[in-house]
Amino acid sequence: MSGIRTIKNKRLNEKYCFKKLENGLSVYSYPLPGKRGVYALMGADIGSTTREFTLGGKTVSAPAGTAHFLEHKLFESEKGDAFELFAKTGASANAYTSFERTCYLFSASINAGRSLETLLSFVSEPHFTKETVQKEQGIIAQEIKMYDDAPEWALATMILRCLYSENPVRDDIAGTVESIAQISPEILYDCYRAFYRPENMALCVAGALSPEEVFETAERVYGGIENSGGEVERFLPKEETAVAQKSERRAMSVSMPQFCLGFKHSRSKPGDIKRTLGFRFLNLLLAGETSPLYLRLYDKGLLNETFDASTMDAQGFCCTTFSGESRDPDAVIYSINEEIERAKREGLSEERFEEHKRAMLGSTLAAFDSVEGVASRLMEAHFKQYGLYDIIDAVAEISLEEVNALLCESFKEELSARAYIDLI
Repeated sequence: MSGIRTIKNKRLNEKYCFKKLENGLSVYSYPLPGKRGVYALMGADIGSTTREFTLGGKTVSAPAGTAHFLEHKLFESEKGDAFELFAKTGASANAYTSFERTCYLFSASINAGRSLETLLSFVSEPHFTKETVQKEQGIIAQEIKMYDDAPEWALATMILRCLYSENPVRDDIAGTVESIAQISPEILYDCYRAFYRPENMALCVAGALSPEEVFETAERVYGGIENSGGEVERFLPKEETAVAQKSERRAMSVSMPQFCLGFKHSRSKPGDIKRTLGFRFLNLLLAGETSPLYLRLYDKGLLNETFDASTMDAQGFCCTTFSGESRDPDAVIYSINEEIERAKREGLSEERFEEHKRAMLGSTLAAFDSVEGVASRLMEAHFKQYGLYDIIDAVAEISLEEVNALLCESFKEELSARAYIDLI
């Protein structure tokens, strides 16, 4: 088969294969002969923040929740429900929509080739009618109401509304009951034609299927799909540097008050894997479960196991949040801010940095032993525009100086905000 590129890694003594079909679909195959199972994802470069675009000169405004709605509807076609088709081959299927992309996936230990055909087929066969859209609006409306009552979900939405004034990341991925009521078959077809085109998608397969079978199946089932609808240009509203508001509160039925401290960062450039990795180190060093800050607050009874520090680094936005439960949220937030300022003055611990670096390199290498982990990392690397094995080199090469510089550059009190869930 021509056009196949093989990428090798000496540390792992492993390789994967890549081919771009003539219609533009990027196909990755990571053979793991020792594994019995197969994990595959079909991803499209459309997420909840994809809201404004032109399609062949026509301007389209998609209501909040459209990408998630489209994900649900693609499982239905004139041939039937895709979940039922996967069940016939013994595969377990699912899908998800994030802020930046939509992925359809399956895992299988038998009949993986047939399941791969199903994955490629149903994603390429949209079927939307007024009646089925109306039915789905009712289903998703119930899902939205359920999440509205979940404190953790409400807290995450609140902090993003505080940090961002214009970016669509401030809107829930599923939208609102009011926004999804505006979705029509025409809007769904416009989004499909704009973003479910082969050049905007990737197929990533890891496990027992051979690259030859993966590429042959992709070519046979999906190779004839053409891009349609004309040129596409997407728009993202201009976002001010400052946060939208400093705080937001909501009272809910919870056993303990919850809090979230968020920091708004500048956007990362495509392929800047070291910056993404730097934030992972900062979260561990500043507030990880072995950090002096966490242990001190835990011993005082101000934190419990719900505490989490994480960074969202996606298309068009980047922010870090510290969240959890506490009987005194303001005392925890004060301590976090104090620790950040101390670390900026004195620098992070070199000993702890090297410990985390060794541990992260080990866990990074270990992730290549999982078919799900490999396929998911392939998808992430494709859309983030870096090579799969680049993450290994980045962990090995990143320096404490780079992490300290990122800390001083990115964590500024004036670009922070707070969200609270209070007791009713």
